[in-house]
Amino acid sequence: MNVCRALTGAPPDLTYEGWIEAVRAGLPAATEPEARIALTTTLAVLGDTLPAAVLLSFTESMPEACRMLLVRNWNGPDDAHSVGSQSSSIVTRVADHLPPNFSHHACLAVRVVFGVLCRRLDQRLVMSISGALPERTRRLWPPTISCQIDGGQAGAESRDMPLAS
Repeated sequence: MNVCRALTGAPPDLTYEGWIEAVRAGLPAATEPEARIALTTTLAVLGDTLPAAVLLSFTESMPEACRMLLVRNWNGPDDAHSVGSQSSSIVTRVADHLPPNFSHHACLAVRVVFGVLCRRLDQRLVMSISGALPERTRRLWPPTISCQIDGGQAGAESRDMPLAS
C-alpha cells in the first residue's frame, strides 16, 4: 500500500489532467497553465537526473502525456548538467526553466510535484525514484518518504528546509 496515498486518501488518478489538477491544488492560487508548467518543468528536470532503469520504470507508471517529458532530452545522471552533479540543485535547474513571470518559487513547485508523485505512484517506485537522487533532493520529498529512505534522518529537516535553492 502507498504510505502517502494512505495518509491522504488520494485516489490513484493516472490521467494527465488529474495530475495537473493535483499540482494546481498544491500551489496557492495557481492557474491551470501555471500548474501545467510546474508539472512539466519538474518532470523534465527530474527525468534527466534518474538512471535509465529507474527512468524506464517511472515512465511505465506515468500518464501517457507525461512520458515524453521524462525522456525527451534525457542525458542521464552522469551528465555534467544533471542534478547529481555538485554544480546545481534540482530547484535551481527547475527555476532556470520556469518562465520569468511564474508566480511561485521553484522549490514550492518541486515539492508539490514530488507530493503528487508520492500520492499517484506505487510506493516502491517512489522509493526507487527518490532513492536514486542526492540527499539534498530527497529532502524535498514528503517527510514520510524521506524518513523511509534516510532511516528517519530527513523528515524534520525537509519540513524546515528553506525555499532557497
